[in-house]
This record gives sequence, C-alpha cells and structure tokens, in this order.
Amino acid sequence: IPVAALLLAFLAYRANHREAKSSGGSLDLALRQDARREAQLEVRLISATCEMQADRRIFIYDMVVRNPSDRANAVAEVDLHFDYTVGGRVVTVKAPWRRPETESPPGALTIPINLSANSASAGSLQIVVAESLLHGHAIERVALLMRDTFGRDLRVPLQFIQEVVRTEDED
Repeated sequence: IPVAALLLAFLAYRANHREAKSSGGSLDLALRQDARREAQLEVRLISATCEMQADRRIFIYDMVVRNPSDRANAVAEVDLHFDYTVGGRVVTVKAPWRRPETESPPGALTIPINLSANSASAGSLQIVVAESLLHGHAIERVALLMRDTFGRDLRVPLQFIQEVVRTEDED
C-alpha cells in the first residue's frame, strides 16, 4: 500500500504540474488583455514650427495621437510649458491651448481630441503665446503636456522647433 500511495502522489503531482503550465499561458493572455484595457495615449511628433510675430508666437505642432488601448479616451487638456532663465533662476511658464478666435486652418486639431478604442487622430495643434509672457527672454526648453480624460499626463519634449518670422505685411 505505501508503494501505491507513492505512485498515486507522483501521478497527482504530474497532473497538477501540467495543468499549472497550461494555465500559465492563459494567465499571460489575461494579463496582456488587461494591459490593453489600461488607458494610455501615444504621441508622435512630425514637425514643430514657431511663427514669430511682433506681439505673439504661434507654436504649431504636426502630430499623430494614438489610443492603443481597448477603451475610449481623449486628450482633454494641452499646455505648452517653456523655460527661460532670469538672474540665474529658471522660470517655467505654462501657456494653455485655447480655441482660436478666428477660423482654424484645415487639419487643425481642437481640444478635446476624442479617440475611440484602438484609433488615431492626426493634424496640427496650435498654441498662441503672447510676447509679453516672455519678457524679452530667450526660450531654453519647450514641452507639450497633454492630459487625458483619466487624468494621466503625457509629456512631449520638443528638441527642435523651426522658427519662421512673419512681418505684418505677410498677415
């Protein structure tokens, strides 16, 4: 009887071990599905331009915003953060996106950018910064901060911005 009990224990162990291995694949699948339900946004910056005018700067970002998750989401808020130095101290200014007073150009993104599950939206996002916010200082760093409907922040650092000077005759 001890040999039979040992044999039964060994067979039960092997059966449990096989079941645990096969359920491990199910667990991985469930974890991947759960990760796809997690709200997230991705941004790919195509180009960045700053139109410099006498009284303001218009920052124009051509981008693709993706929602790779299995639930709807939206870009609910966008702020442009820029830094400059005054007397050895770094000053950070936050300029929020505002709806344009005039008609938006074709392809302009407006906030909120609603994204259904597994979708994307592409276009230009424009943020106007009054020259008075700069107080004559040179901008050292610029980043877009986007907040989704779930309160998650996505920071898009901007390394290169093409500057274009516009005169009043060109307006």
